[in-house]
Amino acid sequence: PESAHPAPAPADPLPPLSRPLSLQSRPVAIEVLALAPAGTPARFSWTGDEHRVERCWGPERIEAGWWQGTHSRRDYYRVETTAGQRFWLFREQAEQPSTAWFLQGAFD
Repeated sequence: PESAHPAPAPADPLPPLSRPLSLQSRPVAIEVLALAPAGTPARFSWTGDEHRVERCWGPERIEAGWWQGTHSRRDYYRVETTAGQRFWLFREQAEQPSTAWFLQGAFD
């Protein structure tokens, strides 16, 4: 009877988390080098360490407050460094894209 029902094929690996498990209590300003002014991050500095970006997903735009007149618009990026660390970075978007970047969290 067991041989009549083959074992199921192994599942594909889980996709990367879309949100980090650990968030900063407040976003931390970081220095980012992007290849273009409105481009994706190529590397960034945080806590005195420089991180080179190996892979980047995004932007994912998150907006809030427009119904209250306090419009907030951010473009979020999930990045993976050459060391294998993953971070959640964002840049504020207003009438003109900002050059200021922030670190919102780290993926465990």
